[in-house]
Amino acid sequence: MDWHQIDEIHLPKGCGPRHTIVYEGYLYTITEYSNEVLVIDETKREVQQIISTTQGYAGNTYGATVLIQNHYLFASNRGLDTIARYKIEHHRLVYQEMMPTYGKHSRHMILSKDQTCIISFNKNSHTITYLDITTGKCILTIPYANVSCGVEY
Repeated sequence: MDWHQIDEIHLPKGCGPRHTIVYEGYLYTITEYSNEVLVIDETKREVQQIISTTQGYAGNTYGATVLIQNHYLFASNRGLDTIARYKIEHHRLVYQEMMPTYGKHSRHMILSKDQTCIISFNKNSHTITYLDITTGKCILTIPYANVSCGVEY
């Protein structure tokens, strides 16, 4: 198979893109270093909006994952240990609220099969937490052994 570049989109220098979701012709990209979500028009090949995931937080934190459910985008932050929730209105993000992950250093998050919960995988607290998508409350915490440290031979 012959792979070649078709086009490119220039992002702000140093932002550190980490995870992207394609939704209704737009790319929603969370950045690890600048803690922002970039809204990119796939057709125009340009950034349409840049919005903070930490809403004024001045400490060290790193963007991790984005997911979309029913015209809402959720963006996780490691360090601040929160999930920012935005309403998607005409391909623009409108900040709604910040909810805790109920764990430390969320590495990834997914939606439950019935899409009523966010499942957050928290590396430093060694927990998996289920968060009710409507209330933001933690409804289940599953502790696990420290498997992130590797295996000794």
